Amino acid sequence: MGDTKWQVDIMATLQQMQEPQSKPHMKKDECTEQELWQCVDQINDRMLVLYNDLKATDDEDMQRELLDQMWRLKIARVEVFRKIRSIYL
Repeated sequence: MGDTKWQVDIMATLQQMQEPQSKPHMKKDECTEQELWQCVDQINDRMLVLYNDLKATDDEDMQRELLDQMWRLKIARVEVFRKIRSIYL
C-alpha cells in the first residue's frame, strides 16, 4: 500500500520484541509497556484502513493482498500482546 514508514516502525518494534531477554531488567533498546501499547494502536489503525480498503474494492487480487496484510498484522498484534503479557508474569 506504499506506507513504508509505518512498515519500518512496526518491523523495528517486532525485531526488538524478538530479542532474547537475558536479564529481568529492561535493555536499553527494549520496548516499554507504553511503546508496546502504541504499537498495538498503530496495528489496529492500519488494520482499520485495510478493512476499509477491502470493503471498497472488487478486485480479487487486491482483496487477497489486503487479507494477507491483515493476517500479518493480526500475527504481529498477537506477538505484541505476548510481550505485554510477559511484563506482568
